[in-house]
Amino acid sequence: MERAVPGSDEVRGAQERAILLSVSRLPRTEAEDSMDELRELARTSGVAVLDSIIQQRRELNPRYLMGEGKMQEVVIRALQLGATMLIFDQELSPAQIRSISEMTELKVIDRSQLILDIFARRAQSQDGKVR
Repeated sequence: MERAVPGSDEVRGAQERAILLSVSRLPRTEAEDSMDELRELARTSGVAVLDSIIQQRRELNPRYLMGEGKMQEVVIRALQLGATMLIFDQELSPAQIRSISEMTELKVIDRSQLILDIFARRAQSQDGKVR
């Protein structure tokens, strides 16, 4: 299956392999621009991006952000690609992170956590390092 995944050669050495997710009410072009930015943040953090999924919804699911059926599709895609984490473009509540983690059994973070991880890795002083 690894041969069927585009770019799998560059993914092998990466620590984390992620699928980027966006659940948005914004126009598609704005959601895509935001996902491009998230892809760059992930690259900066050393995370290999395997796939990105944008779902546009009128109302956000309070538990999973996206619909439960779409979450199941994401789980299947993650298994196919060998993803180790999901990165959401939107801010997630602790309850949403817990619900999604329990359903997918993958590490789940949002854009804010990814940015904090980048700052923590680049911090020089003890005060700047968050552990």
